[in-house]
Amino acid sequence: GLTYAGSMSEVIAEHLAKVEGTTAAWQMEHRHDDRAKWFRVGNELRATDPCALLKAGFAKGDILTGARNKDEVTLGLLLVDWIVWIQRKVDRDVTLEYNLGDLPPNTWVIPNHGGLADLESMAIEFANHIKKAAA
Repeated sequence: GLTYAGSMSEVIAEHLAKVEGTTAAWQMEHRHDDRAKWFRVGNELRATDPCALLKAGFAKGDILTGARNKDEVTLGLLLVDWIVWIQRKVDRDVTLEYNLGDLPPNTWVIPNHGGLADLESMAIEFANHIKKAAA
């Protein structure tokens, strides 16, 4: 089956932990304390290879969350079979460099406007879609 690789934030956390002499867990716990730093570090890690964070994440598993950079997502299409967009009603995130309109037409959109049961139902629908496509 498919394995969860973690998030792009975890890739950045591992890098920051090495550079700053902390742990990845500490970095994850404090990542929202300085969002601008995390945004900058993510961009620095992608400077020579826009897919560097994706590659590092996918080295750990099959499902990766939290891509923030438009080039990363566009070029990353060569590395992935599916893009899933969780549609939520939230304020614009300045660290997210793309929107749903920038993604390919086959992006699977999961609305997250209800409760956990609704979200789970949509995720199961997507999983069933993947199973059918793989058959």
